[in-house]
Amino acid sequence: MRDCSKTCGRRLSDSNPVLRTAYALGLVLSVFASPASAACGMTKIAELPVTMRGLKPFVPVTINGVDESLSVSSGSAVSTLTQQTAAALKLPKLRSVRPVGIGGVAYDSQLTAVRTLTLSNQVLHDVEFVITSQPGAGAIGQNLLGMADTEYDLANGALRLFDAHQCSGSNMAYWTTSPDYSVLTIDWQKDRNPHTRADAQVNGVPIRVSFSTGTPRSSLSLNAAKRIGLDVEGPGARYVGMVRGVGPNLVKAWIVPVASFKIGKEEVRNTQLRVVDEAGPGLNEDMMIGADFFLSHRVFVANSQHQLYFTYNGGPVFQLDEPAAAF
Repeated sequence: MRDCSKTCGRRLSDSNPVLRTAYALGLVLSVFASPASAACGMTKIAELPVTMRGLKPFVPVTINGVDESLSVSSGSAVSTLTQQTAAALKLPKLRSVRPVGIGGVAYDSQLTAVRTLTLSNQVLHDVEFVITSQPGAGAIGQNLLGMADTEYDLANGALRLFDAHQCSGSNMAYWTTSPDYSVLTIDWQKDRNPHTRADAQVNGVPIRVSFSTGTPRSSLSLNAAKRIGLDVEGPGARYVGMVRGVGPNLVKAWIVPVASFKIGKEEVRNTQLRVVDEAGPGLNEDMMIGADFFLSHRVFVANSQHQLYFTYNGGPVFQLDEPAAAF
């Protein structure tokens, strides 16, 4: 337990294209036994270097032979490319789609597919992306990240993909011998529900959270804040401006004091949370756990177990000192 009043702000089969490519190339990079089970083995499929640009993680990829740097967006159902990137790569527009997130529906989005996508030493074929009007080059989402067990070690500059063998019931926080790691049950990965969701508590009230490395700063929805009893106009609360997400609309944001935020074994007392008046319509979460949390924690999403493991790195759990416009 920490007082932050001053400092805090599917089990894969061989038919899976990532594994098929990895095995064909002999990419059995690392195998280890889990502390909980000698039979548990982890095959590292790939390790990508992560570069943080502010609170956004980026990894190098190669698309149709062209080197690019894409952000890592674990909260996105599919991977995306911007209109400029798609035009430069001369990608076909296959059909219209409507991604939904903070700020509403992203209109004028098109589905495309790239012939080859290289992640680390792996070459994947016919990978789908959504073309959006967002800034930057694009992002890799759950259609790639959700195909394996994924470790987000952003503080140490790494994103790792693993295949788990006989690890049911095993501890996947392999980097620590301490019993202080946390384990959360997460939703099953489904095509129509690929997001990584779990339970947490604010002031003792249960909430649903979604883990999104593409969201720089963690945020609680205004509806959830009202249900918990938080007042964005009450003592200690302050309005911090407008924020923009995947959609075209700007939404209001506040910083509010909370007595307790608890997730897994970890409880942060006397802290503050960012509240936005929309946290993803149709996504069914009360709170987006953003890149600020991933930087202060080492996170292992064990899709093979439907569990998420994390340990605390140190520093502020949530970043609250940046302007809301950079949300």
